[in-house]
Amino acid sequence: QIVLTGSWKSRDQLPVVYHPDYNITLLGLEKLHPFDSCKFQKVAAGLQEHQVISSLKQLVQPTAVTQRTLQDVHTAEYLQELWTSSTKAAQVTELAPLAVLPASLVQRQVLKPMQTHVGGTILAAALAVVHGWAVNLGGGMHHAYWQDGSGWCPYDDITLAIRRLRCVRHRSARTWFGWVARGRFDMCLAGS
Repeated sequence: QIVLTGSWKSRDQLPVVYHPDYNITLLGLEKLHPFDSCKFQKVAAGLQEHQVISSLKQLVQPTAVTQRTLQDVHTAEYLQELWTSSTKAAQVTELAPLAVLPASLVQRQVLKPMQTHVGGTILAAALAVVHGWAVNLGGGMHHAYWQDGSGWCPYDDITLAIRRLRCVRHRSARTWFGWVARGRFDMCLAGS
């Protein structure tokens, strides 16, 4: 079963994945980076404003993936360094001030929310298989790879989602992933 990272609670929901934890804040330091780490709530609000959805309850909420799940695409050494070294997290996110903060704070405020993004990508991929389409308002960490990350991307969520689909569908998954960039908003789209 691939829908391990969230739940579909009602018939009114759309295969659109979002969690408020996607929005990363850390003592205002996030504003020092050109990437808008709170753009996800703006996209969700825009969906309401333009009457695409009537309520945020129509969106499906993912849960964060575990370290064990991340080991499917990343080395244990990389994940250990990322989680125990604020310097490594600063390098990957390209936000130098993180290097002087306690690793536990960076884990809680930056890395854990990014694990929720990964859960959202896996959930959107699963929903696309079931419903023919899905959108994750977060995720899309396309600068990460098996032993490192960069460009604000610590985890390779796309590869992990594809691997999960292949495990379930025995390599017959014909799911596509694409990127839509509209102004300052990016979305990961998945469909089958």
